[in-house]
Amino acid sequence: DYWGLIFMGLCLSTLLLALTQGRRQGWDSSYIRTLFAIAGPAFLIFILIERYTRAPVIHLDLYRNLAFTMASFASCLNSMSIHSMQFLTALLLQQILGLDALQTGMVILPSMLLSGVMGPVGGTLSDKVNPRIPVLIGFAGMAGLFYAMSYANAFTTVLTMTLIMIGIRLALNLIHTPLTRMAMVALHAGEVREGTGLEGVVRGIGGSFGVALTGVILEMRHAWHFGRLVEEHHLASIDALQVMNGVREVLGKGGVIGPMVEVQARAWLQLEVGRAAQIGAFQDVLLLLALLQVAALVPTLLIRSGVRGHTPQPAKSEPG
Repeated sequence: DYWGLIFMGLCLSTLLLALTQGRRQGWDSSYIRTLFAIAGPAFLIFILIERYTRAPVIHLDLYRNLAFTMASFASCLNSMSIHSMQFLTALLLQQILGLDALQTGMVILPSMLLSGVMGPVGGTLSDKVNPRIPVLIGFAGMAGLFYAMSYANAFTTVLTMTLIMIGIRLALNLIHTPLTRMAMVALHAGEVREGTGLEGVVRGIGGSFGVALTGVILEMRHAWHFGRLVEEHHLASIDALQVMNGVREVLGKGGVIGPMVEVQARAWLQLEVGRAAQIGAFQDVLLLLALLQVAALVPTLLIRSGVRGHTPQPAKSEPG
């Protein structure tokens, strides 16, 4: 299905470009409008191709199965959150906590190692108990951890961030394998191969759009917080005047004299306002990720348990 692959790639690439560059180029610019104008028809053509081709890239008929659809939707939400979290964590550790690239990697490394060791736990649990139980626990746990992470600021310790990352990875291990099992047992035996591939595609698309949307929302919330802080703490306000007087005194003791005192004091105040706006934007997006995990509980509860479509083996004839 080369044509389906081409139009799917065209739709996704133009849509991702529009989302990631919309704020910089302007949402009403001709460039962004052109990208959206290409993505829309490309998507419709892709759907038509997949409906009528003999060997489609994405088997849309599988989405007639409600259980599989709900499992795919939950997987998509989870993938969006995880990829967005990875994107945000690196930025938060470096831009807010002031860590370098090596230190950031050392904070993330324990959670990745533990995730590899604990990976089989989710599969084992899904074999012994109803797979819905570890999935629900995992989503609820991730929601709580994202919510806790939304309180991160410049005073958050590295140990706290490391423990939160470990918790998120442990919760993810409770979700991935059991959720995949719930999706596959809802399909007929001949559909499992296509379903497995389709779930991987959905996870990949969800992760890509998660990062793109996170970047857009992060910029929008940063602009909103910055505007609000500038309005509340303009240079004529009492709080700003008190802070500026303190900064001027510190700069004066540090040897800065003349007009440079005022220049550096204003630059420092603007830097701190920008940093506070950045922290607020990170907190807003992390809270949104927590809400996505709560939303994922709904499709998980709608997945019907049980195996359907697997042809039973004929009973062996008794000898004699």
